[in-house]
Amino acid sequence: MWMKLEQNDKENKNGKSKQAGFVRCPMCKGRGFFEPTPMTAQNLENFPTEREPNNPVKLPQLTKASNKQWQKPRSKYSLPSINNVKNLPEQRPVEWLETRKELHDGPNKQFGNSLPKRPEMGMKDVTSHRLSVASSNESFGEANLLPSPRTPKNPQETLKLCLSKLKSNNWNETVNSLKEIVQLSRFHPQILEPSMVLVYRALIVLLKSFRSVVARTACQASNELFATMANTQRPEFDEVVGLLLQKTADTNKVVRRDANEALDTMILNIPPNHVIRALTNKGISHKSHLVRGASARLLVCMTGVLGIDAIFSGNKETRGRVISAGASFMQDSDQEVRNFGRRLMKMLMSHDDFEEVLQTEVNEAMIKRIEKTLVSLKYKT
Repeated sequence: MWMKLEQNDKENKNGKSKQAGFVRCPMCKGRGFFEPTPMTAQNLENFPTEREPNNPVKLPQLTKASNKQWQKPRSKYSLPSINNVKNLPEQRPVEWLETRKELHDGPNKQFGNSLPKRPEMGMKDVTSHRLSVASSNESFGEANLLPSPRTPKNPQETLKLCLSKLKSNNWNETVNSLKEIVQLSRFHPQILEPSMVLVYRALIVLLKSFRSVVARTACQASNELFATMANTQRPEFDEVVGLLLQKTADTNKVVRRDANEALDTMILNIPPNHVIRALTNKGISHKSHLVRGASARLLVCMTGVLGIDAIFSGNKETRGRVISAGASFMQDSDQEVRNFGRRLMKMLMSHDDFEEVLQTEVNEAMIKRIEKTLVSLKYKT
């Protein structure tokens, strides 16, 4: 292809002006298309084989991943039974103890490539082993937290010291002083009798504790004091009975057991009128069905122990409380409480004065609600 050049005003080296004309294109050389030059041997000699960059960058060479695991560094500390791991002998004689809990050196068995197999334990052995470990680790799981009986050396001084410690804010000192008071009640009840109000007040504080050990100790101490002292001073006695009834619905099973045992001892050693008054005041209208069930059970047991004649020939107020409680328990929402109420009313129905006392002590609306149940109980074989 030909290209037209414009006239240039500049002069050449000879001083003459250059006229305008046509020049051949260096690419197509006037043919109108580009034709690549064929590669010849002469041209290949001048052509560079490898082009080296001005600033070459060397890439890191990738190596094949090894199958070796990472070696964890050894600690400078060692187990108490192995002082030096490197110097550990290849064979170590061991022997199983009868308790099956630990190993010790012995001539019977030796370490080889693998550890010796532990002897198989039966189901009874596993259960006894777990119970023994639990009882050794948890002191509050013991059956009796009170000390064994022993005669105090100086009862008067011991009582003064214990009464002073009962007011302490440290619950550990209060519990220990309560245990000493239990010892005094076993051997010197006449010395402890004037101070029973203070002891009951301390029991009230300890029974309200959220610590299971403290609550259990207070329940067991109440059990002992009901048997040895049989003190019924009001209002402390009624409040202690109310707290024991409340503990029968505790989340801890052991606390519930101790509270029920203390109440069982109470109905066997305390006069009936005081027991019935305390049970009916706190247990009939309680929100927990466990407390109502415990109250109904205790009334049934007391009626069976005393006899029906003793109930009807006793105090009028006590007789009315028992019949009113039985009628209330018969229409309780809990089935177990209703069953105890039916048992109590069936025992009382065998007396000749039952209907007369029922009409006097129970209102007509309640009698109408339980009338069908009473008829079925009367004629039920």
